[in-house]
Amino acid sequence: MAMADVGALIERAERCVDTFELPLALKFYERALAFEPDNCALLDATGELLLRLGEAERAVAVLEKSVSLAPNANFAAYLNLGQLQSGTAAVQRFEQGVELLRARERALRKRAAKVKAMAGVEARDELSVVQQQICSALCAIAEVYLTDLCDAADAEAACERAVEQALAAGAPERAPLPEALQTCANLRISQCRPADAASSLLKVVEHIAAAVDGGELEALPSHEFRTTTAKLLLEVGEVEPACDVLEQLLLEDEDEPELRYLAAVAAARARDGESAAGHVEWFQRQLSKPSCDEAMLAWSGSFEQVQRMLDELEREGDGAPVADAGMDLS
Repeated sequence: MAMADVGALIERAERCVDTFELPLALKFYERALAFEPDNCALLDATGELLLRLGEAERAVAVLEKSVSLAPNANFAAYLNLGQLQSGTAAVQRFEQGVELLRARERALRKRAAKVKAMAGVEARDELSVVQQQICSALCAIAEVYLTDLCDAADAEAACERAVEQALAAGAPERAPLPEALQTCANLRISQCRPADAASSLLKVVEHIAAAVDGGELEALPSHEFRTTTAKLLLEVGEVEPACDVLEQLLLEDEDEPELRYLAAVAAARARDGESAAGHVEWFQRQLSKPSCDEAMLAWSGSFEQVQRMLDELEREGDGAPVADAGMDLS
């Protein structure tokens, strides 16, 4: 097949990805690979698509072939392999990705120092993206040491190193990136240092508030990230900031049961029975709808726990903090 024909297959695959027709996109990529099996860019795109489709084993095989053919070509292939693997293998792949990103960072720093005006701005913008990618990869390494490798002899020290590097991954004149701060909080919680965890999380809250107040949507962490922020804030007893984060999230999606549950827990802990009861009533209304599905029903036990907190709040009145009744915020 002519190169132009392979290019046409790739173009059709990319259009399918843009329109979320992922299985069809995979077919086009596979047809292109049949003619160019050693095309690393094509292998990387196919591997990433397989990852999105949940076909982990096939994704690993494709990406491993890519990095064996061109070890220094694409950092993203290593980062995707890190996601797909576990333990020491995952750490190794993430570290290889970081190594390539560091090389890219050095090159961009030199370019930004030499050029002026628009070209310099573009280099700095790209540098910022690369620094975020480095931070994310280092945070992923830290999370592996907090989970898969938590029993390893050097797990805590290795995790601490990864977190320290992640905190330093941004520009020196800027505050640490939110992802690094949140990963640091996770580490401090595992070390039974809730005050230090809270300190990191409150800096994340400041970043979120600044992005919201300034209308900088591109600087606003993802919905999932902020939900985790709220959970961790509740875990370390920072109820008011958790309420603020959850309030903003509910403005974006008021029909998500997890957010309603977390907001109810936060309100109950803040002894705001009216707000907590409002979230419980919302859930009860969902149960009465014909469209109520198993995913919604699965939250029944959680909202029952909130109701027990409210019952206790009513019995005690103002005074002692409300017990958590075995709340699961994971």
